Amino acid sequence: MFLLLLGTLEDTERELIGRLYSDYSKRVKKLAIHILRDDIYADDAVNDTFLKVIKYKEKFLGVSEDERVRLIIICARSVCFNIYNRGKKLRFESLESFNTDDEKGTRMDIPDSVDLSKSLVNEETVLLLKRSVDRLNAPSREMIILKYYYDMKNTEIADFYGMNPSTVGTIIQRSIKILRKDLGWYFNDTDK
Repeated sequence: MFLLLLGTLEDTERELIGRLYSDYSKRVKKLAIHILRDDIYADDAVNDTFLKVIKYKEKFLGVSEDERVRLIIICARSVCFNIYNRGKKLRFESLESFNTDDEKGTRMDIPDSVDLSKSLVNEETVLLLKRSVDRLNAPSREMIILKYYYDMKNTEIADFYGMNPSTVGTIIQRSIKILRKDLGWYFNDTDK
């Protein structure tokens, strides 16, 4: 599908997207394998990522290479998240069908071991943290997400961005200080 759509583009667009594919498809696959933990899904993620690049090709024209890398990471992350959620939904639906009472056809009650107040506090914390991370500038935000959400190492992030791992570490540490300062009121953090 990617190659078919690539053939329909104008020469300059085809040349740019073809170069982006050849330069970054292996890195996107490495990222996808890291996130999805599955080689076949990772191949799908690479294909879908570059289909998105074609779909939003205007955003890749006339911008710096750093911005293109950032946009590719955003596309790849979005695609991986969608693939992951599709699999999660299928797993949830099969669990839900298992979690029914055959006679009554209703879902079983929540076990007593589940602390709903703790779950709500965790959800609130995640939401506040997400909002704070979203306020970070683009490369810092992406690096924090790759590091802590996708459990990537600094060397892997550096490889994707074409940077020195120590530079990535510095950016991440500065971002953590910003997040601590931003969320200190919530966590009663005195080390600002």
